[in-house]
Amino acid sequence: MNKKAKKLEPVDAAYIAALIDGEGSVMLTRVHKNEYRRVCISISNCDKKLLDWICNKIGIGKVHPKKIYNKKHAPTFFYKIVGREAISLLEHLENDEKVIKEVEEEKLLLEWS
Repeated sequence: MNKKAKKLEPVDAAYIAALIDGEGSVMLTRVHKNEYRRVCISISNCDKKLLDWICNKIGIGKVHPKKIYNKKHAPTFFYKIVGREAISLLEHLENDEKVIKEVEEEKLLLEWS
């Protein structure tokens, strides 16, 4: 059962779109070699509260810790959603000019794959 992203207020949608544009990524991924690719949206940040806020606002996805390879580095976390859940978020953000180009590119990739 796939969930859909919650309806976002325009200011929240713009802020989340800016975070995806600046600190995140939209990509096609697969876990196993013989799987179909699926859309993945992730945002990395040291501020777990920010990522928890995003997760709460959108209503889907999870916040995960990143592995620390160097003791000098601060703990870092990432928010991630995949598949149809990610597509539902992109549809909500589609009207935001900052992510329109990325959404169009991902739609072309989905049609191609």
